[in-house]
Amino acid sequence: SRLHYHNFYELEIILKGSSIQQLDGNSFELKRGTVTLISPNQVHYIEKPSEPMDIISIKITPEAINEELSLNLSVIEFPIIGLLTEKQLSLFLKIYESIKNKEILTLNSSLEVEAITCQINSFIYFIMAEFGDNCINSYDSSNRLLFKTIRYVKQNILKPITLKQAAEEFGYSPNYFSAKFKQLTGK
Repeated sequence: SRLHYHNFYELEIILKGSSIQQLDGNSFELKRGTVTLISPNQVHYIEKPSEPMDIISIKITPEAINEELSLNLSVIEFPIIGLLTEKQLSLFLKIYESIKNKEILTLNSSLEVEAITCQINSFIYFIMAEFGDNCINSYDSSNRLLFKTIRYVKQNILKPITLKQAAEEFGYSPNYFSAKFKQLTGK
């Protein structure tokens, strides 16, 4: 493909073949099971493969991303990239097959739109949870702390979490953790 960018998120899953993807000047190997989430305005292209490739490419407008997920996406560095297991790939393909022939603009009800949007958001959450450590800017420990804190709270949402417990989880004193979190979020 040619060098390009767009104003939507792009979720790519490689089903067959291999190549190299260039994202903002960095090279990433693509092969069966590679999943990539590309942010809006991120310059990218796939080098000409030596063999035919099958790629699922889903375009996701920022409006289709729920508010909570949008917050999570704002604190990480793109791209999010990882390799799905065959079982994960199979599960994704089942979900994808159930929605691939539906155009959002021609759906009969807002409930159908909501259901598809929810499935896509859920898959993005899964990618972030599965490959999250690979997509956080390793040069910015503040973003890492914020993202890991959000993930920790989500994973323990049904449990009461104290400031002391959260601080200990990340190896900080409660005072430092609280001050840092407030600095990062304004809350």
